[in-house]
Amino acid sequence: MCWAHVLRHLKAIGERVGVGGRIGRRLELIGRVVIRTRHRLDRGEIEERVHHRRMARLRRRFLAELERGTRLRSDGRTKAQCEHLLRREPMLWTFVTDRRIPLTNNLAERALRPHVKWRSLCTTSSSV
Repeated sequence: MCWAHVLRHLKAIGERVGVGGRIGRRLELIGRVVIRTRHRLDRGEIEERVHHRRMARLRRRFLAELERGTRLRSDGRTKAQCEHLLRREPMLWTFVTDRRIPLTNNLAERALRPHVKWRSLCTTSSSV
């Protein structure tokens, strides 16, 4: 799973009012720290063991917030989104155990974008 896409969803949750919004803001904050920590590892500012320790702590906090979100009674939309993320939660952390796995899929999306645009332009039909 791509953290950039997940962060967009978390930000949308965080813009809600009430407990659901607070949970979304906490999840977004944790997500931003995850990205910053990985970038620090990539730049050589922290060691691998420090990275693993921090990611384990961040994962526990992220999991706790997701579980808190699944117990919401007044915000069914946030509850459903937290349940969805909770089912896929292990996929969010594969980059920790294998450094070849990128944090986001931005590079792949940039590589595909010209082909997607070309296909869009070639297959569109104009209705008169």
